[in-house]
Amino acid sequence: ADDEDAKSNSGPTAFDVTPWRGSHRFEHKVIIGGYNMNGEGETKPSEPRRATKFVIDGVDCAIASQTDTRIEGVIPAVESPAHGEELVDVAVHFSDGTTSVVPKSWLWADPGSS
Repeated sequence: ADDEDAKSNSGPTAFDVTPWRGSHRFEHKVIIGGYNMNGEGETKPSEPRRATKFVIDGVDCAIASQTDTRIEGVIPAVESPAHGEELVDVAVHFSDGTTSVVPKSWLWADPGSS
């Protein structure tokens, strides 16, 4: 993903997740960076779009706020992740039916019980 791609592609592109890891025992606020996520950039889609949710390892996560280049969201605490200690994809779903995937971008880290 680069600036030239952003200018020529009207589809949403998510490209990073910060932070990239967290314990499954706690809720985490994350930021997903990208471009054309609301369709407000140079290449506008025919209909406006919004991110509706993002999914990590089968877990639906909430969108708190968003712009064309940034999505702020919340990953809920989960009892037991499907893929602990393994990088998993983050898939962002949009109102126009499109999905953008950031491959191997989240790690359910487990610091151990205390």
